Amino acid sequence: MFGKGYNQWVSVGKQLKVIVALAICATIIVLLAPKLELAKAETITVPDDFATIQAAMDAANPGDTVFVKAGWYNETITVNRTIALVGENRESVIVDGNGARTVLCVTASGVSICNLTVTGGSPSVLDACGIRVNSSDGILLGNAICGNNWGICFESAHCTAVSSNLLFNNSYGLYSTLSNNLRIERNEISNCSTGVYLSGANYGNVELNTITDCAGSAVLCRDGYECTFTSNILQNDGFGFWLDPTSYSLVANNSILSCRSVGIRMHGYSVSDIFVNNTLVGNGEGFFFHDTARSVISRNLLYENDRAFALYGGSSIGDMRLEFSYNDVVNNTMGVWLTKLQDSSRFSRNNFINNSIHVTSEDPPLVPSIIRWNDTYPNCGNYWSNYSGTDQLGGMAQNETGSDGIGDAPHAVNGKNIDHYPLMAPIKAFDAGTWNNVPYAVEIVSNSTISDFHFDPEEGASFRYSATGEGDTAGFCRVAVPKDLLWTDDGWKIRVDTQSVADFRLYEDANRTYLHFTYTHSSVTVQIEGTYVIPEFSLPALLTALMGPLLLASLARRKARGKESR
Repeated sequence: MFGKGYNQWVSVGKQLKVIVALAICATIIVLLAPKLELAKAETITVPDDFATIQAAMDAANPGDTVFVKAGWYNETITVNRTIALVGENRESVIVDGNGARTVLCVTASGVSICNLTVTGGSPSVLDACGIRVNSSDGILLGNAICGNNWGICFESAHCTAVSSNLLFNNSYGLYSTLSNNLRIERNEISNCSTGVYLSGANYGNVELNTITDCAGSAVLCRDGYECTFTSNILQNDGFGFWLDPTSYSLVANNSILSCRSVGIRMHGYSVSDIFVNNTLVGNGEGFFFHDTARSVISRNLLYENDRAFALYGGSSIGDMRLEFSYNDVVNNTMGVWLTKLQDSSRFSRNNFINNSIHVTSEDPPLVPSIIRWNDTYPNCGNYWSNYSGTDQLGGMAQNETGSDGIGDAPHAVNGKNIDHYPLMAPIKAFDAGTWNNVPYAVEIVSNSTISDFHFDPEEGASFRYSATGEGDTAGFCRVAVPKDLLWTDDGWKIRVDTQSVADFRLYEDANRTYLHFTYTHSSVTVQIEGTYVIPEFSLPALLTALMGPLLLASLARRKARGKESR
């Protein structure tokens, strides 16, 4: 039971004696538990029990709660033990430091501070702050911090949550240095010079905050690693996100509105970041990239900015490629601004629609472009609303009979910038789920309005969507299907409503199958059916799972045979 070596010196009888003794001890503890005088966490009330919050703190034991009733408390506070400091409500419990360097200082781990208004950190002292945290594993919940130089300051404080607070009229709403695993979420920050400042932050999470009317940056991150900035609303700030630099970070699902300078600014040798599903409207510049490498910019909406994308300068990093895909660049004064580039970034599968100028470059006109505006065939370039070409031919050289959704002639983007495979209609990627930890998407190029995309492997080897257009006009779709998601060995089946489509064009590359077909517009349902669909567990994974038990069984049999042969 306990292993061979153990059984050599502990007999079965001794084991039974130990088990019986433990059972007797457990029974005694259960019977006597109500009579034991155990230390219990207490609640100390201010001003009922003590006139000041600090006096209550000094009397508290770890685990106690200090509850503060409504009142104006002119004092500074040090929290040096693990307690909960809870105000009656933040509108009526005011802690005023009257110009002190720090109003409330937390030096113990595991502290909770809730429902207070903290103000009066000296505006003339650089690092004066409302709440200073020099410890870890704390919670700041539902407080109002205002009228300080720094609202909240973290110094080497890790694994702390800052949630549902109001921070306003501070120089910095939240300032952090060398603090990891911070969770900054659901806060409202306004009228600060900088909303959130992170310096030397690793694994931080800035999520679901509303940051408005900051003269500088809503969020400024320096030397960040694997941070996430998701689902925030940044509005009427100088800059939205200023990341300088970050690596392996995620900026996703944010709304960045009316920032005077730049919505998202990348600087200082940032590498391998991902920017996806952000909405940038009415900013000076949507994105600004300088010395940024190996990052992905995908599925963002850039609308009515002065410049949607600005790419400036090269980098000493080496591989400087930025990948721009599936972005909607609409109604901006300028779509893409290029200058002093030394990289090989690529724009493909983006929609450039009704921008005053789609692309401009300030480099000399004789300097060849090193931006790539298309992928390799049968993949594609971008959709340009001012492209006037036709689609009668297909193939890599666009000289084969039959349409393929790509213009027959290249599109002169700007000067030396050429898109060799311009799309005939906007492109959109539809999520098809994540299987075996790999996200899949089906991309559709169409002059129809595409909606209601539906794919469920349990329903069979097919997907469907709605296509709507002006009645009795010609519609087309160019559908790219990942080969690992859906495939066939006896031909594809395409139906528009109940009518089968026999005349369609098929292209392939190593990863995807491309299907191009036409129909007459109305409001129709398109269904595309293959033979095989991705399983929840791939065949290699299934074989690996089966091989483990089989291998163990084989080893056990060999061992048994070895004993029999002795």
